[in-house]
Amino acid sequence: MEAALLQKINDQTNIVDLVSEYVELTKAGKNLKGLCPFHQEKTPSFFVSPEKNIAKCMSCQTGGQPITFYKEIKGISFQEAANELAVRAGIIIEDVKKDPLDHIYKMFDETIKFYQFSLMKTEDGAHAMSYLKNRAVKDETIQSYQLGYAPKKSNALYSLLRDKKYDVSDMLNYGLIRQSEEGSYYDLFLDKIIFPIHNEKGLVVGLSGRSLKKDDAVKYINSPESKIFKKSNLIYHLYQALPSIRKQKRIILTEGYMDVIAMDQAGFNETVATMGTSLTKEHVSLLSQITDNIILAYDGDQAGNQATLKAIEAFNKTKVKLDVLIFPEQLDPDEFIKKHGVQALKNHIEHHLKDPFDYRYDMYKHNRDLKNSHDMVAFKDDIIKMIKDADPSVQALYKERLAIELNIDASLIQVKSKNNSTLQLKKKETKKALPNRYFLSEVGLIIAMMQDKKYALKASNELSNNHFADSHMAVLRYQIIKHYESHAIFEIEAFKKQLKDDYLLKFESNVLNDLDYIKKLKKDDKMVEEFIAFIKQSITQRRIDKLIEKRKEHPENAILYVSERDTLIKNMNGDIKS
Repeated sequence: MEAALLQKINDQTNIVDLVSEYVELTKAGKNLKGLCPFHQEKTPSFFVSPEKNIAKCMSCQTGGQPITFYKEIKGISFQEAANELAVRAGIIIEDVKKDPLDHIYKMFDETIKFYQFSLMKTEDGAHAMSYLKNRAVKDETIQSYQLGYAPKKSNALYSLLRDKKYDVSDMLNYGLIRQSEEGSYYDLFLDKIIFPIHNEKGLVVGLSGRSLKKDDAVKYINSPESKIFKKSNLIYHLYQALPSIRKQKRIILTEGYMDVIAMDQAGFNETVATMGTSLTKEHVSLLSQITDNIILAYDGDQAGNQATLKAIEAFNKTKVKLDVLIFPEQLDPDEFIKKHGVQALKNHIEHHLKDPFDYRYDMYKHNRDLKNSHDMVAFKDDIIKMIKDADPSVQALYKERLAIELNIDASLIQVKSKNNSTLQLKKKETKKALPNRYFLSEVGLIIAMMQDKKYALKASNELSNNHFADSHMAVLRYQIIKHYESHAIFEIEAFKKQLKDDYLLKFESNVLNDLDYIKKLKKDDKMVEEFIAFIKQSITQRRIDKLIEKRKEHPENAILYVSERDTLIKNMNGDIKS
C-alpha cells in the first residue's frame, strides 16, 4: 500500500473517536488522557493529541497514528488495520484481494437478517421474544447480539436463500440446511432462538440454536464444523468484548451464551464463553495472547466445578493470572444475577475470588471424611499432585496446611517434581524477606483475629492462601480460623496445643512476646483493613523483588523489567493513597 494512501487513511480517521472506543478519555489541556490500554496502570499516561492525530502511552511508548494504534489494540497486522480503517473512512482500495469466502459471509449475513426479522416482526417469533423477555434480555441487547428466531416452517430459510441465488451446496456445506432421503431440503434450525457466532474479524461464521421446548433433551444445536466454523478455535462474544477487555485488562470466562448476555447487561462487558465444549488448547492459546488476567465464572453445580478443575489444568502452563469465581447454591451467573442482583454480583467478584490452589484444595476436601483412611490418602495424593510443580513457598504453605488438616507431621508429606525427585526446600532457595511493614501487618492481623472472631472471618473471606508476607504467619492465620470452628472465643492455651513445635515457637516469639501489652492493644476496623491491604500487596512486592533479580541476571531485557517494576510500584502507591 502506497505511503500517500496510508496517509490518507490516517488523515481521515479521527483519532479521538477511534481511541474513545477503547479508552475512557478526559481533557488534559489541548490533549486528552486516559489509562493505557496496553499495560496495567492507575495513573493515566496514555495521551491523545487531536491536533497531531496521534495517540501514545508516555510510559510503555505504545501507539502512534490511527493505523498503528488500531493495529496494536486489535492485535492484527498493519495491512489488516489499514484495510479496516479504510472501510470505516469510506476509502476504496483498489488492490485489496477479495476473500474467496466472501459470498459465504454474505450468505450468513442474509441468514441473520432473516432470523432477526422473524423474531421481531412475525407472529411466530412472538413466543421466542416472550422467552427472551422472561430471561430479562433487553431490546438493545437483542439488537447488539443480533439474536434471532428460526421459524417452525421447515424450509423458510432455504426458500429465501434459493430466491437470492445462493448455491444449495454452500447452504449444505455450511450447515444452514439438510437434505432428506427423498431429496427435499429443510432448514437445520427450526423453532429456535438463534445466537450468531462471530470470528476474530466480527464476521458471522456459524450459528447456535436454543430449543424453546421444555421437553427437548438437547437444549442447543450448533452449526456443523466447516472451513470457517471450528468450535475449538472460537470464543463466543470475543470480538465484541475486545474493547472492554482492553479497558478492564481481564476476561471473565463463562460456560453459556445467556451467562455472557446477563453479565454484559450487568456491566461486565469483558465476558465471553466457550460454545458447549470443554476448554481446548486453542482456546487457552487465544485467550492467553489477549490478556494475562482471567476469571473463571463457571456454573456452581457439580458439572461446573468439574469444568473449572479442567480449565485450571488447561491454563496451568501459561503465565495467566487465573482466579475462580464460585457461585453459591449451584447457581450459574445468569441465575445469580436474577436472584441476588447486579450489586451483589459486583461485591461477589470484588470479595470472593479464589486462586486456583485455594479453590482446588477446597474441592478436593469436599465430601471427604478425613477420619477415613481411604479418603485421607486420596485427599493427600490430590494435594501433592496439585503442588508438585508449584512455587516452593506455595508448596511449603500447602504442606503445612495439609499436615494440620490430617493431624500429621509435615515431614511425612513428600512432594515430588516431574523428574520424580523429592523436593527439598533448601535454605539457599529461601526467598528474600519482605520489608518489615508487611511482617508487622501479619502480626497485627493475627492479634486482631485473636481478639475478635469477626476479624478472623474477615481475614478468611478476603485473603487467599497466596496472600502472605511470611508463610509461617499465614499458617497461624489458618490455624486461628480452624480454632474458631470449635471455640466461641479465642483461648490461647487451647490454641497453643494445636500447633507443631516450629509454629508454636513462631507464635510465642513473634506474637506472644508481650502478652500484657497485647491484651491492652485494641484493634479497630480501619486498622484491620490496613493490615489486610498490606498483606495483599505482599504478592506485588515479591514480584517487584523478582524483577530486580531478573534485571541483574538479564541486563539485555532491563528496560522490560524496569517498566513492569515501575508500573507495579505506581499501582501500589495508588492503593496506599486510596
